[in-house]
Amino acid sequence: MKNWLCIIVLVFLICGCGLGTDKKSKLAIATTEITSNDYLDNFNKANFKIIEIDSFKNFSALLNEMKKLSCSKKIIGLNFKDNDTVFKLTGLANCPTNDQINCYFRRNVLIVKNDSLKNISGDLSKLVHIKNLDSEILKIKAKDHNYYYNTDTLKPALIHLHIQDNYPIAKTKEVLKQIVTRFKKDTTLFNYNILFEDFSHLDIPAPPPPTELKGVHLN
Repeated sequence: MKNWLCIIVLVFLICGCGLGTDKKSKLAIATTEITSNDYLDNFNKANFKIIEIDSFKNFSALLNEMKKLSCSKKIIGLNFKDNDTVFKLTGLANCPTNDQINCYFRRNVLIVKNDSLKNISGDLSKLVHIKNLDSEILKIKAKDHNYYYNTDTLKPALIHLHIQDNYPIAKTKEVLKQIVTRFKKDTTLFNYNILFEDFSHLDIPAPPPPTELKGVHLN
């Protein structure tokens, strides 16, 4: 009888150790975080509000919530998860009831539509995938006028972002992942803001050519 009791106790001890080891191994899998500098700078401010991107079905639903927060003078933090990595960044959205015009002068401008991008100073008919963000940044860094006068400091970037509603929220996450990862990789790179918008600047038609002046001949 004593032998049977010893065997039963031993089995329970073995099973208990196995469960404990499995639980510890699961806890040991740490989630990685990639966080933008602006997110860290604003996190402890009273008007900082975090939105979980994964709770929205598409870009428009997310943008509508961002507009509400913008009208309430909130600084918007954006969180989302991709596999075992949590991404944290900030985003901008214009308040539709605000008559004030936001000015974004003295910036390096990038335009992103869906998962394609183009520097506004380039040929808008030629787009590249967001995964080529690195090459676009190199073009910006190669031009002197993209730096503050007489310094080696690049002007901050303004990224215009619009994603059509036929894409699920996963497309928004894909694009933001590329942006946050690229800028976080290079600590010497310029600061940036992402402006979430209802339309794409890539869809704005080019201005018409100047009207020809009758009777005037230009040499």
